[in-house]
Amino acid sequence: MTDTMIRTYSSLVHFLGEALGPCYEVVLQDTSGEKGGIVAIANGEISGRHVGSPLTGSAIRMIMSRKYEETDMVLNYRGVLKDGRTIRSSTKFLYDENGKLAGLLCINFDPTPFRNMARTLTETIHPNDFIRHYLEPAMTENDTSRELAPIAGPTEYFSADSTSLMNDLFTETTASMGLPTSRLKQEEKILLITKLYESGLFKLKGSVEFAAEKLDCSQASIYRYLTIVKKSENKARQ
Repeated sequence: MTDTMIRTYSSLVHFLGEALGPCYEVVLQDTSGEKGGIVAIANGEISGRHVGSPLTGSAIRMIMSRKYEETDMVLNYRGVLKDGRTIRSSTKFLYDENGKLAGLLCINFDPTPFRNMARTLTETIHPNDFIRHYLEPAMTENDTSRELAPIAGPTEYFSADSTSLMNDLFTETTASMGLPTSRLKQEEKILLITKLYESGLFKLKGSVEFAAEKLDCSQASIYRYLTIVKKSENKARQ
């Protein structure tokens, strides 16, 4: 992302943050550099992120899958904060003058204050026994989160630093595969590295060292597995 783009969209980020109010987190993320990450943010207390925080796992997956070639935005998908709160997220892809992806403009809406208002109103107009027996199950976080079920795109998980994001991606990937992380056979390690590569883990600085430690092998082995994965990917695209 060029300096001009950063200045222009950073101004927009702060304008939207002020105009929309404290329930809306507005984020500008640079995807053009090797590191990537947040270059401007308004109301960052919602997710606990700040300038310099990394791309989210969802953002990386959208980049890896080249979602930006199919559409210029992904609207109203579910986000999950570290404390378990559910929010509504939308992402606009930003392109440079050559039409290449340069960044992301994201808006995350936190409905918690409105849920609390709804609960207070409900508790005001109904007796406690009625709420406990008939309404309380429908007022739980798990139930109200259905309002924000993803219309498009994956669930978004937010991390304030690269290490937390790598741990989230690693845990999510290994859990979905059902593989133990110790005493893996070579073919199992290659399969796991393939899935981690597809998750975007290896776009993060320090990811090779991280994966080597997690899989109890050398960094040279991780590089070797990545070479195999990339060759297979290139062959599939031909």
